[in-house]
Amino acid sequence: MAQQIFDITNIIREQKEVPRLKWDAEAAIAAKHHSEDMNENQYFSHYRLNGDGLKKRLMDVEATYLSAGENIAAHYIDSPATIHGWMNSEGHRETLLNEAYNYLGVGVYELYYTQNFIEK
Repeated sequence: MAQQIFDITNIIREQKEVPRLKWDAEAAIAAKHHSEDMNENQYFSHYRLNGDGLKKRLMDVEATYLSAGENIAAHYIDSPATIHGWMNSEGHRETLLNEAYNYLGVGVYELYYTQNFIEK
């Protein structure tokens, strides 16, 4: 599902004349860990229960970046439904279509979805 979210994201960006994203392995690891953590600890937030946010999660996997953004979702039945939800939310859509971001890592665990966008 992570690959499908990555592919659909790039299709949408192309349709909107926004440059394609490249895959970032470290951002994907951070995204997967966040999705797993939300599922295992039954919460939904951009911050871990200990307060750590995206910056700390990217630092933990030694990701290098200039700027970063994140989309999260939970309990959607599949990848297309998740993307549909993000595109129908102004803030999530802005992140997904942000031209500054040129890399993306996606992590899916159970029904928790995380996109970590980074600019290098």
